[in-house]
Amino acid sequence: MEILAWPGLWGSPVGMGIFFIGLGVLLWGVSKLKHSEVAKAEIELKERQYNYERTQGKESVGPPTR
Repeated sequence: MEILAWPGLWGSPVGMGIFFIGLGVLLWGVSKLKHSEVAKAEIELKERQYNYERTQGKESVGPPTR
């Protein structure tokens, strides 16, 4: 049986519950995706800062100037 063939289901408390559970799962998945993207960007930023500080340290260490 197709779920769309049951128009009475969507107006019932069971149908509304299924709808809101599905919506909640969708929103939860989107928030997890956004959270992982932010975490990835933070890691990339820390790596860039570390590499920048390392290159600055190497440039300052060199032969003594007179």
